[in-house]
Amino acid sequence: MSGIVPIDECSIPVLVGEIDAMLIDDKFHTKEIRMISYFALTDEMPLIIGFKTLLEEFEVYFNYKEDTARITFAD
Repeated sequence: MSGIVPIDECSIPVLVGEIDAMLIDDKFHTKEIRMISYFALTDEMPLIIGFKTLLEEFEVYFNYKEDTARITFAD
């Protein structure tokens, strides 16, 4: 996997797979959704969860100016 700069120093080897996940807050939780994820070959890197599924399944709202974000879903 590589970032914006396509050079070897800016990339890490990963395994591409799927995880089943739910988004949870104090009051609600979403249905279980399957997301594409990138699994680094070391514990030194965090799991990278695919954002595409969130965009397909939920309404995602960002307001950079107010420093807020939310995901809206139906019960």
